[in-house]
Amino acid sequence: MRLTFYESGTYTGLVKGCDLDTSMMDKEEADHLESLVDQSGILHSQELQSLTSEEADTLTYEIKVEIDNTVHEFIFNKNNLPAQLIPLFKYLHDCAKVLPI
Repeated sequence: MRLTFYESGTYTGLVKGCDLDTSMMDKEEADHLESLVDQSGILHSQELQSLTSEEADTLTYEIKVEIDNTVHEFIFNKNNLPAQLIPLFKYLHDCAKVLPI
């Protein structure tokens, strides 16, 4: 599984992100990430897909998950982030680094 995450929209203009590949991670960390994705329900919920949106002047999260040659892309903001996604997004936020603009 490959997962790309971007966080943008702060007043400083910083963009943070990470690109994770479970095949390149140690087994324990890969299992943890896969568990967070599974528990979030992000890949299986039509309801979550319909929340995808962007809003001006708010923190925006973009996530792309590639699994079994299928790509799932989502955009959430701090105002519509469902509670079940918070553990996954906290993990991704902690992995993210400031990216050059």
